[in-house]
Amino acid sequence: GEMIGRAYDIVMELASTLDFEVGGDIAKNLEQLYIYVLEELTRANITADNKHFDNSLKILTILYDGWLKAIESLKKKESQGA
Repeated sequence: GEMIGRAYDIVMELASTLDFEVGGDIAKNLEQLYIYVLEELTRANITADNKHFDNSLKILTILYDGWLKAIESLKKKESQGA
């Protein structure tokens, strides 16, 4: 329960920082993913069924990997342009 609560807080923080003016469709899509993750975390907490937590973790892992690749790509562009 404590871990689910921490995960829920993190996802809420991510959702609250979305900038729809700058992010456009990407921000909207991320918002929908965050809503789904929050729903799955809530289900995991209510039912004690790990599959809901696992679903959330899979999505967050994919997002994390995507951010790492984006950062790596930006670093490469910066080093090539410098």
